[in-house]
Amino acid sequence: MKTFRIIALSILVALPLSAAAQGRINTKKFLISDFTVKTTKVVLTGNDVMDSTLKQEVMDRWTLSPFEFCSLKEFQALKNSAFFYFLVIAAGQEENGQVSGINFLTLVKGGSKGKGLEGLLEVAALPLGPIRGGTGRDLVFMPAILDILQDFTSKLMTSEISGVTGLQAYNSNLRKRGAGKRIILSEDDIDEGLDRAWLRKKAFGKIEIMEEDEADRIFNEGAPGTLVSYVVAPTSPVEGSPCYKMMIDAGSHTLYYFKKHTVSGKMGAGFQKNDIGYLTKGR
Repeated sequence: MKTFRIIALSILVALPLSAAAQGRINTKKFLISDFTVKTTKVVLTGNDVMDSTLKQEVMDRWTLSPFEFCSLKEFQALKNSAFFYFLVIAAGQEENGQVSGINFLTLVKGGSKGKGLEGLLEVAALPLGPIRGGTGRDLVFMPAILDILQDFTSKLMTSEISGVTGLQAYNSNLRKRGAGKRIILSEDDIDEGLDRAWLRKKAFGKIEIMEEDEADRIFNEGAPGTLVSYVVAPTSPVEGSPCYKMMIDAGSHTLYYFKKHTVSGKMGAGFQKNDIGYLTKGR
C-alpha cells in the first residue's frame, strides 16, 4: 500500500512538470530558438524591380542569421525542410479567408506546422504594400520594414510577451521617446473623409502635413529624429479591407506607431481621428 502511495504521488508531481514543459515547447520563443543557426532562404518574387531592391537591402541589412537567395520554385521544393527559414513577399490573407490585397514581408519556419504562409509557422509578418497598382512606396520603405522585422524577431526570441502583444508594443516608443521627434504625415496617408479643418487645428505646431513625394524624400534621406507616416492598404479599398498605419523613424528605422483598422462606411483607408489624437497627445 505504501509503495502504491509513493507511485501515485510521483505521477501527480510529474503531471504539472510535463504540462509546463509542453507549454514551453509550444511557445514561439521555443519554436524559433534555432533561428540564428539555420539558413534563411530569401525568396525572390520574379519581379525584377522588387527583387533588385530586396536583394540589395538584404545584403546590406540582414544580420540575424545566415542567408541565401532562392526562387519561388525552390521555395516550394524546400518549404518542408526543417533546415531552413524563409523570408517571403506574399499576399496576406484575412482571418475570414478573404485575400487582403496587401503584400507582406513574411518570415516562416520550414518544416513546421502553422497557420501562416503555405501552412508553415509564421515567425513575423509586416505589411509591405498593395499587391498591385501601388505608387512604389513599398520600395522606399522596404529597408525600414526589413529592419523592423529583424528587430521584432529578435524580441520574439528573448521574450514570450512579444508574441502576445505583437507589433503594437512599439507604440510605447512614442510615449517614452517621441516627445522631441518631428512628426510628418503624408497627405495621402490621411483618410479622405477626415475633417481637414479639425485636422489643421489638431495638428498645428505638432504634426507637419505634406505631399507624399516630399515626405518620402525626407524619409529616404534618413532625417534624424523624424517620424514619417506609412499606410498600407489595397489600392482600391472596399468595406472590409484592412488598413495598416505606421510611424517610422527615418534615421533609425525604429517603429513608433502601428495600428490596424478595417475599412467601413465610417472609416476609409488612412489615419483616423483616434490616430491623430494618439500622435499629438502630450505634445
